[in-house]
Amino acid sequence: MNNSKSSKILIIILLVIFVIGAPLSFYFFSNPTTRAALNSGLQKQSYHLMLAREKLRTHQSLTLEDIPDIQSWMTFYYLNKVFGLPTDYLASALNINDPQYPNITIQHYARHHRDNSSSLLFDIQTAIYNYLQSHQ
Repeated sequence: MNNSKSSKILIIILLVIFVIGAPLSFYFFSNPTTRAALNSGLQKQSYHLMLAREKLRTHQSLTLEDIPDIQSWMTFYYLNKVFGLPTDYLASALNINDPQYPNITIQHYARHHRDNSSSLLFDIQTAIYNYLQSHQ
């Protein structure tokens, strides 16, 4: 009986989501301006990510043009690897003393050691930019 009641509640919730969500999504995606902006942004992002993935697939380091693609889910280990940085470069440049470095995400480090994750992201991008500029 409990399983049947749970199934009915789930069906009702799904129906409510469909009844409310379908018209909203239709309105949002039928707006030509919204659709054009989404397509343009997605095309640029998809193309740039495709180039970055191709570089990684062929074991090439990422370059200055890839720095804006750094995301808060990335670990310092990943950044060191894909940008060809020395293991301790970012720790030294950003004064990171966390024992989990480099196996810690930017977001996790910011949450526990910084007030603002976007400022940390900017600092990381700047440090990587400076390193790549000086080693070209």
